[in-house]
Amino acid sequence: MTMEETKKNKILAEDLPVHRWYQFVLGYPPHLVQHYCDKFGITSNSNVFDPFCGTGTTNVECLKKNITNYGLEANLLPYFASQVKTTLQLDASLLRAILRTVLK
Repeated sequence: MTMEETKKNKILAEDLPVHRWYQFVLGYPPHLVQHYCDKFGITSNSNVFDPFCGTGTTNVECLKKNITNYGLEANLLPYFASQVKTTLQLDASLLRAILRTVLK
């Protein structure tokens, strides 16, 4: 295997802030989603459905490209991770309240 081939299934440094906090054994790296979006001409005019979305890697990458996307996951732990990774509208007052609780 070449170095390029072994890199295909690794998370790149620029993807770590969103994708490293919970790594799913059956997951795949974000740049793979980016590659297939480009390869198949998926744009912001497209819709993507991931019927086994796991921790939401496809959904996060679609959000980054402003692509409408839907994910379905039956396993509750990866479902929770996908919800956390794709929730973009955060309530600052709620976050402050949670931070106060954590600091206590």
